[in-house]
Amino acid sequence: MNLRKIVLSGAILFSMATFAQKSEFRSIKRIYEKPEIKGKDLEEYKSLVAQLQPLVTEESDKVYANFYKGMIPVLEIFALDATATPAQQQALMMKYGNSKSISEVAIALNATLDYEKKSGKKQQTEDIKETIASLKPILLNVADQLGGAKKYSESAEVLYSIYQLDKNDSLMLYYAANYAINAQDFDAALKYYQELKAINYSGEGTNFYAKNKASVKKKHLIAKQIEINILH
Repeated sequence: MNLRKIVLSGAILFSMATFAQKSEFRSIKRIYEKPEIKGKDLEEYKSLVAQLQPLVTEESDKVYANFYKGMIPVLEIFALDATATPAQQQALMMKYGNSKSISEVAIALNATLDYEKKSGKKQQTEDIKETIASLKPILLNVADQLGGAKKYSESAEVLYSIYQLDKNDSLMLYYAANYAINAQDFDAALKYYQELKAINYSGEGTNFYAKNKASVKKKHLIAKQIEINILH
């Protein structure tokens, strides 16, 4: 095969890949813009996202491919309705209501926000802000349930992930530090308090509550001492 044929073949393959990529994006966007995504639409959406991932090469395409992928857990959670059984709800929360999954969503959404701020083309910015506002109470409930079950370490991780989702909500980071103390995970608590110090979190108006037991009292005293040392 001569050079001209090689170049022509390469150009055809590139053109086909570009066409396929644009087609996938159009199909994904068509589903994503529906007022309700569930059932067959949701399954088709996930299939299209998987097909799109290996096709993207440009920065903008990678950003939006990752955005649509990152939204899968969110769409699955929002697809739950009144007909969902408690077992189905719990299974979904077990699947996605953990620090790893939430962090992946946070990375995808924040990368899209950063890109749109840089490019000046705010295609998804408002939608992302609305998504975060809707998602946070659900995740906070997960963290609260974990805390109620005395799974303090897991609760701290979810709270920290909520902070990653919305860096303006430093209170979630503060709560994560306190739950890490309850879990006696002082390394994680120190990390969270150091981040609080870096963002100049004052801690004003925060109260400590503890049961009248020596072990619990000790944990809260340690928490308060770490806070004093780190924040001041």
